[in-house]
Amino acid sequence: MEEQLGFEIPDSEVSYFVIHFGGYLEAAQQPSHRYQALVVCPNGVSSSLIVKENLRQLFPNIYFADTYSIQGWETVDEKQYDMVFGTVKVDTDLPFFLVSQVMTASHKKELFQLVNRYFPNAAYFPLEIEQLLALIGQHATIHQEQPLKYELVQFLNQRSLEQRRSPMLEELLTAETFQRSEQELEWQAAIALAAQPLLDSGAIQPHYIEAMIRKVEEFGPFIDLGKGIAIPHARPEDGVQELGMSLLVLDKPVHLLDDPKHPISLLICIAAIDNHTHLRALSHLTKILRDPENIGQLVGAQQFTDIQALLKEE
Repeated sequence: MEEQLGFEIPDSEVSYFVIHFGGYLEAAQQPSHRYQALVVCPNGVSSSLIVKENLRQLFPNIYFADTYSIQGWETVDEKQYDMVFGTVKVDTDLPFFLVSQVMTASHKKELFQLVNRYFPNAAYFPLEIEQLLALIGQHATIHQEQPLKYELVQFLNQRSLEQRRSPMLEELLTAETFQRSEQELEWQAAIALAAQPLLDSGAIQPHYIEAMIRKVEEFGPFIDLGKGIAIPHARPEDGVQELGMSLLVLDKPVHLLDDPKHPISLLICIAAIDNHTHLRALSHLTKILRDPENIGQLVGAQQFTDIQALLKEE
């Protein structure tokens, strides 16, 4: 550098360069994540984001890079990734893990063990969490370290969502988007009725309803979360004008694809404008649906005021 500059560099300046170049080289040797993963679902929007929310909590050391629809999956360069998670089976040479949209405690345990069998240390926690625990340990006794780690990860994820200014669930599910029906309906008509408040408000166009029904006919009852709950949705380009969610409670359950194995009493219709804006509301909804008592309250709601408090973010 002295030859190029034409003058002698003082020792203090040499030290400055050593610090900066040394720090750069050290950072370059430390990857931010040990593993890279993809999430695949028939639509690539809401289903995958629900799955991501659960997977991030189970495997903080896996970076869930992208989400793909079945159609988009054909363009993926698998060499960049270590594994694939999907709500439907896909043809891949990578280790593949089939997951449901809302995982039960037993499902999470089985998936946790299976993934770690193939990818040791997949559940390692980020360095920031370890640093926080070390700091807390200097001033307090930690009695349950593992549960605390999970809570810290969830807290940091929630802060990240809030910084994006995503609407809260209570802003989307309102008295105007809540319905209860005593009618005996076919499953297609139930989806159309669930989406009617979004159509009335201009959040979706009529062909978005057709797209939601067509997706089920094409890919099967993937919108069935179990416990009588379905989340119909399609892609933003299928007719979404603005972000929206609506909820329909049925006195008389419908059967997706006329299959008795898929009875549905509660439909939550989602219209997403992109992959991110509805993530905060979806995260809160996922949390609500993990609790059987909450599901019972939703299914038993006669009017919106019966669930209004449940939808408020704590």
